Amino acid sequence: LFGQPDQRGEHGTHVASTILAYAPKAKIINLKVLDEEKSAKNDIPEELQRDETMTLAYVVKGLQTVYEHNQAVASGKIKGSRIDVVNMSLGAGNNGATMNYDEMSSWVKKVSDQGVVVVVAAGNDGMDHICRPGIAPEALTVGAVDYFNRTAKFSSSKNVIQTKAGQTYDKPDIWAYGVEVDAARLELKGYAGLSPALLAKANSGTSMATPHVVGVTALLIQEARRNGIELTPAQVKKLFQNNSNPLDDGNPYLRSDSGVIDPVKAVEFLKKNIKLIKKLF
Repeated sequence: LFGQPDQRGEHGTHVASTILAYAPKAKIINLKVLDEEKSAKNDIPEELQRDETMTLAYVVKGLQTVYEHNQAVASGKIKGSRIDVVNMSLGAGNNGATMNYDEMSSWVKKVSDQGVVVVVAAGNDGMDHICRPGIAPEALTVGAVDYFNRTAKFSSSKNVIQTKAGQTYDKPDIWAYGVEVDAARLELKGYAGLSPALLAKANSGTSMATPHVVGVTALLIQEARRNGIELTPAQVKKLFQNNSNPLDDGNPYLRSDSGVIDPVKAVEFLKKNIKLIKKLF
């Protein structure tokens, strides 16, 4: 939507390649909404350096673009496929213990109400924090664990109060692998002659955990459609939560609404129960 491709290739390519590792036939639409953080080499042009107000405005514009695209497809104004899943490996600050629909969260709700699964990083600020818009109840919010299913120290979690509805809920909704995740590294000069070791990079964060959930969501939607079913965002969330594995760090006080994503268990459960699910539609 604005700016230039990531100057260092640290984020978007890494996230996109994790999605494709699960769903290699998925079509990925890249909407650039983040401007650049100033690098140690000071090589980011001033006009592209991070400006929080503009960044938030472009994140909102990205969600609006998804919404308008799906409206146009549904009305027949444009040909093509609707957008089914949104990966938001991003977040902005802690929104306190009370859920207030800021503009980002409001657009998450609007897009979710279209039937789009909006998957959002919980944030990297530790316990008692959740970044917006991951605080929104409609978001499928993802925390990070290591490969032993232990929660990452940096991963955010929080109990949220939704005052208007008189409800409380825990975030994140699901956990996925976000510690030293190997995925593709962008090389702006090209990949010719590079060894396999130089094609990948290990990154950590709830940003890295989020695309695991997005990739498996694509598989769940695909399997359901083969059987004439359109899964709702709430159903996708329940499929993940009811087929997750327990966190393995023994912390009884950790705020969370479920365990660690199990891709095989979730997909196999859907396949096994597809006839029952069809009866419910």
